[in-house]
Formats: sequence, structure tokens, C-alpha cells
Amino acid sequence: MLLIDNPMLKPAPRYDFELAYRIVGKGCGCGQIAKYMVYEDENEQAHCQKCMLEAVDCAEYVQVRRL
Repeated sequence: MLLIDNPMLKPAPRYDFELAYRIVGKGCGCGQIAKYMVYEDENEQAHCQKCMLEAVDCAEYVQVRRL
């Protein structure tokens, strides 16, 4: 019997925000670890959840993605 190591069958690793912060080096302006990227007029800014919700609450259209 031939065993094939299929990466689709392995569980996905948990996302480590602290490691991503050290690698990417993007933190929120308030000093917390950024978990979201907010795109506004081709400008990307890293934000924590509280600051991301403030940015979304504005009148302009912004895109948000999770890190």
C-alpha cells in the first residue's frame, strides 16, 4: 500500500498574531497588535478590532481584511 502525504488532510495551523506582528512589524496606532488591515484610497493601515470598527464607522467606503 502506497501512503501519500496529502496536505489537504492535515489540520490548519492556528494563526499566531504575536508571530505575525514580529514578522510583518505592523501594529495598531494605539499600541495593540493589529488583526485587521484597513484599505482606504490605496492606503493600507493595520488596526486592532476597536480601531477598525472606528474606521468602518466613517462616511467613506473602506475595505477591511483579517490578517
